[in-house]
Order: sequence, then C-alpha cells, then structure tokens
Amino acid sequence: MSLKLALPKGYRPPPNPLHKSLGKALFIYNEVYTNQIIYSLHRSMRDTQRKQLSFVGKQSVPASLRKDRWRPLACVHFPTTQFGLSTLRLLREFRIMHETQYDKELLKLPKDKLKKKLQDQKANSVADLSVALQMQLEQLEAKDARTGTEEIVIKWQDVSDGELAKTWPEEVVHMRGARPERYSFAKEDMPQEFLEALSRDREKEMEEHIVKEQERLEEVARVKAVEALEQLEKQEKEDARGKARKRNIVKKG
Repeated sequence: MSLKLALPKGYRPPPNPLHKSLGKALFIYNEVYTNQIIYSLHRSMRDTQRKQLSFVGKQSVPASLRKDRWRPLACVHFPTTQFGLSTLRLLREFRIMHETQYDKELLKLPKDKLKKKLQDQKANSVADLSVALQMQLEQLEAKDARTGTEEIVIKWQDVSDGELAKTWPEEVVHMRGARPERYSFAKEDMPQEFLEALSRDREKEMEEHIVKEQERLEEVARVKAVEALEQLEKQEKEDARGKARKRNIVKKG
C-alpha cells in the first residue's frame, strides 16, 4: 500500500540549490608539502572535497583538510557560469588522466617516491588550466558565439606560479594583488629586477610559513607536556590515596 502526500494548494517546489552565480569563480587550493590540488566553486574549503584526492598510497588522502596545510593557489573569474563549470569539468578529467595514464617508467620507482610524484599535481594543474581555457575559447569561436568580452581574470597567490604553463590565451589577465598584468612573455624574457622581486617574495613567504609552523608545533608540545604533567600528578594522588586505604585496612585488622 502506497501513501500519497497531499501538498498544500499553490505549493511550488523549492528553487535549485545551486546559486545562479555558481561557476563564475573557481578557487584552486594547494597542499603546502605534497602539492596536491583541490578545485572548489566556493571560497571556503570543505571536508567533502577530499573525494577529489585519489588514493595513490598509504596516507595519500588526509583524514581532514587542515587549514595550516592548504593555501590558495589561484582564483579564476569567468565571463559566464557555463564557462566556469565546463572548465572545472575539464580540469577534473585532466587530473584523472595524470593519475592513471602516467609514464610506466615511474612504476620502477620506490612506492614512497611514486606516491609523491603522483601527488604533486601543482605544475600539471596550472598547465591544465591554460589548456582548458584555450579549449573553451576555441569552442565558442567554432560556434560563432564569441562576443569579444570573454575576459578571464586569474588572481594568483604567487604570480610566478603562472609560469608553470608555457602559454596563456590572450583573453587571460593575471593579477598579483591589485596590479593586473598581461602574461605575454616567457620567464626568460622577464626583467631581472622582476624575477628577483618574485624570488624575495617567495623566500619571505616560506620563512613566515616556517616560523608559524614552528610556533604551532611548540604550542602543541607545550600543551602535551602540561597534560602529561597533570596526568602524572593525578596518578600520584591516586596512588597515595590507595596506599592510605591499605594502611587503614591493616590498622583496623
């Protein structure tokens, strides 16, 4: 026997949970130590996004996404939501190819080195982004759907990461902070002063990260030491009470 739920008169189904602007921006996150990559349509990371990480060895998929281990790599702004969603689909497909169709010579490596090699998808992801954007623009041109306003803006955490791709479409604008600049030249053609500035920024960022990580580890060690001391004192008190009870029993006997 099946029951039918009576809906109130004038009932309308809830709207699609996907926001109308979902797909206008793509957030790319990078794991600090392994260079694993996660793509997100939301500004904040979610533990459910761990499903994007393939199992390539022991502990290759973390139990949770720690904020001190993941940092933004780039934020990509698209002209339309469809453009962004199609780009995300291509990026996910490209990553599966990298993780499954790699050079078989890598199988000769020890398991730990093979795991690190497959986890390191940072350079691949940047190159994939360049190819995916070019493919999307070519599809629009083939359908004669170009409007001349298809400008894609990429805001990099470190603008030198954009050099991991050999070329970028002319429609792409790369931004470092609030300074937009076209990526129309190769790294070897960049001014030496600019390269030195990028190197100093990267070194400073790494030093700050190391200092923060050391402070965090010291705080964790301090908390654990305090807890161990409290546990030891608690155990000593319990032992003292136990000895006192034994003495009282002996006296009464």
